[in-house]
Amino acid sequence: LAFSHFRLEHDEAQGTFTLYVWEIQVDVKCQGQGFGRLLMAVLEQIAVQCVVCSVRSEREHVHVVVDKIALTVFRHNEAARGFYGKLGFGLDEDSPLEEEEEEEDYVILSKRLRRLRRTARRGSR
Repeated sequence: LAFSHFRLEHDEAQGTFTLYVWEIQVDVKCQGQGFGRLLMAVLEQIAVQCVVCSVRSEREHVHVVVDKIALTVFRHNEAARGFYGKLGFGLDEDSPLEEEEEEEDYVILSKRLRRLRRTARRGSR
């Protein structure tokens, strides 16, 4: 029916991690039934709940969170760009500019992740 290929990428200069969606495919017969939305929601949950342990030295471990999801889409694939736009994705700061159309045939879209703070309530059930 559908599948996705993704990986975590580390930007050492920024000290951040991004869940990069390398591929998402939905069988033509199953498109328009919510499978793509479901896959993207699962990927977002993976990113939100993921905490990466980065080892700086033998004695220093730093826990870093994933702060965005990014993906590449062909510049002229309006259907895909519309789909991702409805999910809250926008042009990434590292994307080739729209004016550079002759040079690059893709754009990079991304979505910043919102994290809910979990607070324990005392005395409530």
